[in-house]
This record gives sequence, structure tokens and C-alpha cells, in this order.
Amino acid sequence: MVMKFLKKFSDKTSIYIRAIEVKNKLIRTLNGMGTGLLATLVVGTIMVQIGTLLNLSLLNEVGGFAKVFMAAAIGVGVTYALNAKPLVILHVILPAVFSLVVSKVMHQKGLIEQADLKLSLN
Repeated sequence: MVMKFLKKFSDKTSIYIRAIEVKNKLIRTLNGMGTGLLATLVVGTIMVQIGTLLNLSLLNEVGGFAKVFMAAAIGVGVTYALNAKPLVILHVILPAVFSLVVSKVMHQKGLIEQADLKLSLN
């Protein structure tokens, strides 16, 4: 009787501990996303605004690049927050940068337009 109770108790405790681990991992993941977003979009927008106000084209360029690499920065933020190894972080950066470069080349060659990537819900 006591053994059955202890087995049930240990099973419930194990499930509870796993739920806490999942919650902590989710919180770390969202923190990493926020860090990547802040580091690119917000800082990039601030740099562009300062560059526009002070008439500094270099700040406009750097701020524009920061906003463009938002996806890569969010990926780096998430993988870093989850304590990933540097090789994993590199494998997160490469596809984001590669897709950005391919889309820019396709835009320059006229193969795609800005509205081609728009999601229509009609």
C-alpha cells in the first residue's frame, strides 16, 4: 500500500518537475526573442532616427542593416538564451542571412516585387 502511494507520488512529482522545466525553457526562449528583436529593430530604428535628425548617412545605413538582419538576430538570441553551442548558433545565422541575400538579388534582378511576398486573406 505504501509503495503504491510512493509510486503515484513520484510520478506526479516527475510530471510537475517536467512542467516547471518546460515553463523555464519557454521563458528563456521568449527572453531570447525579445533580446534579438530589441538589438535589431528597436536599436536600428533609433539609429535611423538619429541619422535622419543629424543628417548622418552612416547611421542611416547601419540602422537599416540592423533592421534587415532582424530574423538572424532573433535566432541568435533564442539559441544563446537556450545555451546552445557556437556551431548551433552559426547554423541559425547562415539560413537567415542566405535567404536575405537571395531575396535582395531577386529584387534587384526584377524577379520578385515587394508586393509578391504579401499574404492575401481574401
